[in-house]
Amino acid sequence: MRKLASRLGLLLACLSAQVGCQSPAESRSDALVSMTIVSPHPTRVRLAVMKVFEAEHFEGKSVFDPEMVFERRGSLGDSLLRGGLLSGKTIERVRVRVTPVGPETYQLDCRAFTVQYPGDRVMEEEFRIRRKGPYQELLDRVRAQVAQLQEAPDLP
Repeated sequence: MRKLASRLGLLLACLSAQVGCQSPAESRSDALVSMTIVSPHPTRVRLAVMKVFEAEHFEGKSVFDPEMVFERRGSLGDSLLRGGLLSGKTIERVRVRVTPVGPETYQLDCRAFTVQYPGDRVMEEEFRIRRKGPYQELLDRVRAQVAQLQEAPDLP
């Protein structure tokens, strides 16, 4: 019995050494769209994300945290579908995580939601958006914006 316990302990130690401190080589599995961007400056990547989303009428709710959060008013269709006749108001919320994955390389993971009863601590609920196209377009524009910012020497 002792031998079995010591072998089990050794097995668990080996497994924890294999899994414990590794960073993911791929994007987060729950991301709607992902992209890898090469830039020597993480500040420029985050600035590009903010510029692109603000150009699309998103308001930055949390842009200094590891996960940047942007929101804008939901469409009429989303409001009717999710908000119903009583509340009627929905918002579109996009969460963008910028993660360093190597020297001068960053992974952008984007998740999008339709939010019912936004701001209500009890009733607020996020519904995952499944359409990738518009968000892939936004990340493509972020990549182009980063390239433009690379040419501007006065930015950090």
